[in-house]
Amino acid sequence: MEQKLLEYFQSGTRLAWLINPGPRSVAVYNDPERAAHVPDEHAQLYGADVLPGFAVAVADLFRNVPRFD
Repeated sequence: MEQKLLEYFQSGTRLAWLINPGPRSVAVYNDPERAAHVPDEHAQLYGADVLPGFAVAVADLFRNVPRFD
């Protein structure tokens, strides 16, 4: 995934969310050279200047995904 993220950002991507349903986590990337921000399940994801006005709760992404704890 690191290579793909690098390719995406080299092609002009400005925001990437790597969603992992197993641990129910989201890694937010604004730059492939910097560490991702990983919000908790109670946080909101925002589209920032890439998708102005867009917001979604992290928990909503996993609403119908079974827990594997």
